Amino acid sequence: MNIHFKQICINTQGYFEKSGNIPWSKAVTISAPTGGGGSQIEATISLSPTTHTALVNQLFTTTLTLDAKTNDVTAVDLVLTVNKDIFTFEQFQPSSEFGSPIINTIDQANGRLRYSAVNITATVNTGIITLGTLTIKPKAIGVATVIFEKMQVTASGKTTALVVTNTPTAQYTVTAQPSVTPSTVPPVSPTCIPRPECVDAYPQVCLIAEPTQGWCPPTRPTPTLGVIPTSTPFPTPTLVPGTQVAFTVKLGGIGTATKDNPTPVHQQKAMKIDVYDKNQAPIGNPTTATLTYNPTTKEFNGNGSLGKDIAQEGYIIKITVDKYLRKRIPGIIQKSAGQLVLPPLSSLSLVVGDVNGDNLLDIRDYNLYLGCIGKPITEKVSTISCANTDFNDDGKTDGTVATEGDLDFRLFRESVLTVKGD
Repeated sequence: MNIHFKQICINTQGYFEKSGNIPWSKAVTISAPTGGGGSQIEATISLSPTTHTALVNQLFTTTLTLDAKTNDVTAVDLVLTVNKDIFTFEQFQPSSEFGSPIINTIDQANGRLRYSAVNITATVNTGIITLGTLTIKPKAIGVATVIFEKMQVTASGKTTALVVTNTPTAQYTVTAQPSVTPSTVPPVSPTCIPRPECVDAYPQVCLIAEPTQGWCPPTRPTPTLGVIPTSTPFPTPTLVPGTQVAFTVKLGGIGTATKDNPTPVHQQKAMKIDVYDKNQAPIGNPTTATLTYNPTTKEFNGNGSLGKDIAQEGYIIKITVDKYLRKRIPGIIQKSAGQLVLPPLSSLSLVVGDVNGDNLLDIRDYNLYLGCIGKPITEKVSTISCANTDFNDDGKTDGTVATEGDLDFRLFRESVLTVKGD
């Protein structure tokens, strides 16, 4: 099904309204914080069952449910976390009751689930909605609560995100495999003879022959723990002005791939450079450099000043270009014989799609992208320029939520799997 946006307007509160002969008549929120304080609860998100006891490595499932009450839900953006030392999220299977998922990722190393979906149909979503089934694996004995780190729900006709709560909370317990009680065996009296201390004295002060049944083994003393030394922090580098670096960068959406544009409208782009020490503490103020497009390699090149001459101890460089996630140059950068030793920067690719410049790819960037489809890139949605939604830099924002044939939409759908910049 193709969805055509004949007219998209912004109301006085900064939210989408659609008019005209449009199949999808629901309003889409651009950005709206979840209400709090004394606000009336408008929706509830919960897991069922809320309590469960399982054995180590014994998988179990829970159902993720949204009680939207009378609200017609248009989009959901959730982040769930759990103690990674006790549980891992194995899989989240979205249901067919709500929308199309644009993000469904699990970070097992940090015990984190990210799920975002939008309703692109005219179906009304009210009341109790099953969002999906979550499979959890117990890892170690203990008790852990699933925490809803982020709950953002938008609804048709609402100018702000719904006030959402998570009650009751879900708390799960892990127990050990049942142990087998061994049969009781009466202790056997030792047959060895305790070894006299004088036998081992030096010089030897007694002559005692070893008995036939042998000496008893020596009793080992209980070891005592020593003092663990504290780590020594990295020294603060001494800096003087002057370090220059040559950069070669591949920008997502520009190049020779099917979804890429080999002839970008903007042949030059500004890049911000941040420098940090080994402890991730900023060094000096950020500087900027100009990147110029190379039509032969389909990459951008430029020279940038770090603003400071970096000391011998090593440092970290991160770069940022508008509408791209921030990227760290791999490793700790060192100096050798007074020269900077950098990895091949031609392999350093930046991910496109950060429309609002918060170094995250989420439902807010997606809503801003929807608002700019078909608009001149000189216009704004809320306070954001539509130029930020022209992901392949061909001079327009194209795409629909119902087809993958349009380049900007395909680029955003691939980029959103990254979620967060460095």
